Amino acid sequence: MTINERIEGLKVNYEQFIHGCDALEEGGLWNVEEKGDLEAWIANDILCVIIRLVAADGKFTQEEVDFINNTFGNTALGFCYSIEELKEVYNNCQDKIDNLFEEGIPETIKILSDLDEDAVNGYRNLLSQICGIVIESDSEISPSETEQAKYLMDLLK
Repeated sequence: MTINERIEGLKVNYEQFIHGCDALEEGGLWNVEEKGDLEAWIANDILCVIIRLVAADGKFTQEEVDFINNTFGNTALGFCYSIEELKEVYNNCQDKIDNLFEEGIPETIKILSDLDEDAVNGYRNLLSQICGIVIESDSEISPSETEQAKYLMDLLK
């Protein structure tokens, strides 16, 4: 399967996952007024995962930025970054991004597990797909990217 086919599969899975999040909100399982929009919560996780993986090798490439923009630009997330903007986001939010890996991902898994088994499985699947695609998106997989991807996969268990 080509990377473009994998990206298209990720887009389909993302949309299905978001429909499931909407159903949790509509069914009253997720209190939007108290916790905010579930899609926004997940978008924050996704962006942090992507940026941490992109930054793992110390390089921000056009291919990686294109992956983000092409995959999530036409969704409700509306990601649209230049290399410089992505670097700036990383530099300004590095502590938050690191905290998400350490605490946020396990917290989201617990919350989704308490809500719906399909939701937590969808979340794990999305982040797993993103992980594989991001580290391959610039055709150069560094040991630091592989290490970060393995760390993320361990958190998803």
